[in-house]
Amino acid sequence: MGATRLGPAGAADARWRVVGDAAVRERAGRGLATLRYARAVSQVYGLGSVLGSDVVAAGYDVATRRGSRCLLEVHRGWFTAPSGGQRSSQRVASSGSTLIVSTPLGSVFGLEGQVFARRNTGLVSIPTRGTSVSITYRY
Repeated sequence: MGATRLGPAGAADARWRVVGDAAVRERAGRGLATLRYARAVSQVYGLGSVLGSDVVAAGYDVATRRGSRCLLEVHRGWFTAPSGGQRSSQRVASSGSTLIVSTPLGSVFGLEGQVFARRNTGLVSIPTRGTSVSITYRY
């Protein structure tokens, strides 16, 4: 947990925003259930702005003795470009889910597959779906 100061350099109207991340994890059946809340501020590179985010997520993670893993997570998030001076802030909401399945390929490498679906709503509603397959490396 911490705080971030928002505003243009040298501006008197800069504001402070509390940031942090909290999670509760509990064994449930053969897996681990997680409820998480995160609040952050990050730079929007190339646009000269900052973006504030609040995300609530719930997930269920199951791992086998051989190191394979299956994780299902759903989230709801709110993203805002904090207003500074004369510009008003704009809020975008996002909701979605992700399924990740991974398995080790030896002691260092692994194979990971991911399927996700998201929907962003603001001035325009933007649905997004996708899949990915990756080779992972652990050291």
